[in-house]
Amino acid sequence: MALAPVVLLTGCGSATKPAGPPPALDGPVPVVTTLDQISRPIDPYLPKPSEVQTLISAANVLNARCMAGYGLRGTDTRATNIDEHGVQVAIAHTHLYGFFDPAIVATDGYDAIQLPPPEEPGDPTPEPSSDTVHAVEFGRDTAGHPVTSYAGKPVPTHGCKAQALQGIGGDLPDMAAAGLPDGGPPTPLSDPRVVAVTSEWSTCMTAKGYHFATPYDSMTSDLAQNAQITGTGNSRKVVHSAPEITQATADLACKQSTNFMGIVTAVQDAYDRRYIVGRGPALTEYRRRLDERIHAAGQIVAACTCR
Repeated sequence: MALAPVVLLTGCGSATKPAGPPPALDGPVPVVTTLDQISRPIDPYLPKPSEVQTLISAANVLNARCMAGYGLRGTDTRATNIDEHGVQVAIAHTHLYGFFDPAIVATDGYDAIQLPPPEEPGDPTPEPSSDTVHAVEFGRDTAGHPVTSYAGKPVPTHGCKAQALQGIGGDLPDMAAAGLPDGGPPTPLSDPRVVAVTSEWSTCMTAKGYHFATPYDSMTSDLAQNAQITGTGNSRKVVHSAPEITQATADLACKQSTNFMGIVTAVQDAYDRRYIVGRGPALTEYRRRLDERIHAAGQIVAACTCR
């Protein structure tokens, strides 16, 4: 079982209307010209890819243990795109500023389609899942009917996969800000500073022949989403059209000429800081519980002799 074998990025984050007056910026507005300049005050509270990988590995161990009790071999959940590259892709595509990655725009356009990493030589080939394995892992047959027992033994409610998730403390944590307490900080789309620089960006784009109200509209336009996947297996690749690349290049040029990115990320940081101040105890508890889960998951993996 793979997580997100192909990710189509059509927008990230919520358009929550900020409450109260706009928060003050913390110093001068930076000039942002590269993706690696973007970080957020809330980042320390978010789960890292390696931490989510540990939770997935522990769940796989517990699922295998549960399935072995029925004389069956379970299927692993594979953490496709849960890595540092996946984090960078998420940073490059948001509801607030649309797409931003100057390092790849000339070749990858809006980079809206992500392929899973190619299999390395020697990687084990996942075994096909039989109907029996599916029934015990998920507690239902392929027709969706509940399966409550197998080989004279009761099957856990919703199967071994669900029991394994319970064993690691519940569902995998959301790696996005929306997974934080109270849904995380708002996306400041209606902040006057964001509205003003978005208008400047839109005017710049109009001068280049493109008519979009916001960068998000540009990123999610038909042209931005029309990349094609060619090839098969490890030979698959994403092919971007010249019009897509031209539009994306114009988009980023307008962001650079208006310092759009510097302004909107500074505003976003201000809302992050206000959120952290207002939710301090809840954030501390959220991170404490997450750390406990990760530590326990690491112990499950370290103690495993079944794989």
